Amino acid sequence: MLINRDSKFWVLLAGFLLVLATALYIPYHRASQPVGPSGGTWPGFLYGVVGTLMMLAAYTLTPRKKFRTMRVGRVYWWMQAHIWFGLLSFPVICFHAGFRPGLWGGTMTWALMVLFILIELSGILGLWLQQVMPSRILRDVSVETIYEQMPQVVGKLREEATARVAMITERKVEGEFEYEAIAMGSMGGGTATVTTTPSATPGADAIKAFFQSAVLPALAVPMAGPLAGEAMGFAGAFAKLRRETPLVVHEVIADLQSIVDERRTLERQKRLHVLLHAWLWVHVPLSFALLVLIVVHVVKALQYAAPWS
Repeated sequence: MLINRDSKFWVLLAGFLLVLATALYIPYHRASQPVGPSGGTWPGFLYGVVGTLMMLAAYTLTPRKKFRTMRVGRVYWWMQAHIWFGLLSFPVICFHAGFRPGLWGGTMTWALMVLFILIELSGILGLWLQQVMPSRILRDVSVETIYEQMPQVVGKLREEATARVAMITERKVEGEFEYEAIAMGSMGGGTATVTTTPSATPGADAIKAFFQSAVLPALAVPMAGPLAGEAMGFAGAFAKLRRETPLVVHEVIADLQSIVDERRTLERQKRLHVLLHAWLWVHVPLSFALLVLIVVHVVKALQYAAPWS
């Protein structure tokens, strides 16, 4: 969870800076009428500098996470700076651009602001997901593993299930009696060894067919087959298999159901993990695209619209 009691300092700091920036903007906006505020004035220029510095502070999270061994403060504090400076930079940049007829001027400025809005919205979505998803994962995922190692774990489950089925499909029931039979009337003549005929474990064929058609697809990567869906009634399928097989193999059926349950739990963890991080595929590329446009915007602004020119 990214926002908790430890975030109190950052909430107060961000709130204070927002109130201060707003309080300074109101008289500046009034004094700039009828033309309206713009980034080409000294107040607008200073708002732009402060807003850009806040954005750069938010960008520093990326190298800090990449070099985790650096002793430059806790990653948690860098994350808090990323969140609050990132959120605060948006109204400050809006104060820099100004609120006036036509709002943000030309095509470059509009492109910057639209991109900025998309980044802010995706960041807010990610922040919300980071708040609610960890508790949901704890509630819904009883068996959790490292996401990157999930294919290996599923492979181990598949091997375990195959071994359990092999125990009853490859094992034979040996005869309980083995003795020497002496033909009637013979006096110590030839002897014959008699054993019962080996036979397959009762119910083994039904379990093997169910294993091939339903269990193996459920243990595939990615998960497939009739047990892949959340509402496919896999418990009913195992219950039906128990009714059709003798009691001697029910322990194996229970083991298979337990393995499939664990596989489904891992699949649920995978889906929640993807949902938790999918917003980054929007947020991160757009953030770096915005950084490039900011550099272009700053260079052109200093060339043609600097307040001292």
